[in-house]
Amino acid sequence: MYRIFIILVLIFTFLMSYGQEEGNDPVQLDKNSVYFNLNIGLHGPEFAYGSGITYERQLAQFEKSYLFAQVGWAYWLMWGVSANAFKLDLAYIIGKKRSHLELDLGTYYLNECDDYGDVCFDDGELRLLANIVYRYQNPAKSLIFRAGLGSQALVFISIGTSF
Repeated sequence: MYRIFIILVLIFTFLMSYGQEEGNDPVQLDKNSVYFNLNIGLHGPEFAYGSGITYERQLAQFEKSYLFAQVGWAYWLMWGVSANAFKLDLAYIIGKKRSHLELDLGTYYLNECDDYGDVCFDDGELRLLANIVYRYQNPAKSLIFRAGLGSQALVFISIGTSF
C-alpha cells in the first residue's frame, strides 16, 4: 500500500512541475490554487469534524472544462480519536464562467491516533476519494468558494485563492 501511495505522489509531483505560461487570459482559470477546507464526516456511527488545506495545479484545459491535480492534508477529530488524512486526486471542472461543477476522484491515506497523537492504532490505510462539488471561481478574480459532498467528508466547504 505504501508503494502505491509513493508512486502516486511521484506521478503527481512530476505532472505538477512543468512551467507556467506567461500572462493570464481572463477567460481561463489560473493554473494554481490553494484553499482551506472545513469538513463534517462519519467515523463509524459517529460524526467527525475536520479542517485542512489543499493545493491544486492545472494539468489541462479543454474548450469548456479543466483537469486539475490536487494534493491536500486534513486533520480530523472524533470521539477519543484524531486522524491525519493526506489526499491525491484528479479534479475535472466543467464550466467557463463563474459557476462550475467539479468531480474529484482519487485516494487518501488515513492514519488514526489517540486524542493526544501519542499512540497510533494502525499503520494507516488507503481509501477511495470521490467528491461532487459546486465551485464558484470567477476567471478574472482570485477568490475560490467550494461546497460539496464526498466519500471522505460527507459535507465540506472551502475558501481560497488562485494564482
